[in-house]
Amino acid sequence: MDAILGAIGGSEIRSIVDVGCGTWRFLQALSDAFSCEIVGIDRSLPMLREAQRDAGDRMRLVCCDAERIPLRDGAFDLAFISMA
Repeated sequence: MDAILGAIGGSEIRSIVDVGCGTWRFLQALSDAFSCEIVGIDRSLPMLREAQRDAGDRMRLVCCDAERIPLRDGAFDLAFISMA
């Protein structure tokens, strides 16, 4: 998270999309670093079901392929992709 915070400088982050979120391995770190809406997308429904256990009020999950994300362009301030 230090690298992300350093790269964005003082930019205000109001929304994050976690592409290929899986079981949301980075959920807690993103939540701790940013107080904003977080949307996790993954094509694996079983992984999203597991992620749902840790999803808080500011978090939602979308089942889709990363090549066809059903979200409008520019909807997020930050895209987080790790190990996808």
